[in-house]
Amino acid sequence: MEAHKTKKRSNVRFNILDFLIVLIVLLCVFSLVARYTTVLNDIGISDQLDQYEVSFTVSELRYTTPNFFRIDDAVYLQNDDCTYVGQLLSREIGSTDALTITLSSQYVQQETGFVSAYYADNTFVDVSGRILCQGSINTDGYFLLGGNILISEGQKLAVCTDLVNFEMTVTSITPVAQ
Repeated sequence: MEAHKTKKRSNVRFNILDFLIVLIVLLCVFSLVARYTTVLNDIGISDQLDQYEVSFTVSELRYTTPNFFRIDDAVYLQNDDCTYVGQLLSREIGSTDALTITLSSQYVQQETGFVSAYYADNTFVDVSGRILCQGSINTDGYFLLGGNILISEGQKLAVCTDLVNFEMTVTSITPVAQ
């Protein structure tokens, strides 16, 4: 006797309604991913960070303090996270000094007008320098350090190196040519 072969059919059936449900779920996932990446780009957070040069000034430092600034020193924000800002550059290309130093002065009003007055014995100096940073520009044109911390010209930041704590004023932010 010949064995009777029967094909067993699965009771699972795939119809057009199932296809539409799967398609709608895939579209929802795709739209969430697209929306998430668009929002991140709008607020300036992206995978691509570029190099920027942040120029700064520090006013009224004790005249011995600039001796503790070195080229390639790591600079950090004085916040809860000690956020890395960047690396201290030379004051100008080819220079071996990290800072430009000028005598600190104040303007005093006299009968003839304002006069620049210097501290006695040149005890205080003003310095300017440059820091190499990683960041991005968001869609509104603002610089975001590390892609998430807003820094703008004229802003005062409490920062530190391994040897010095100081408050700097940002004077310019320029992209570094690649």
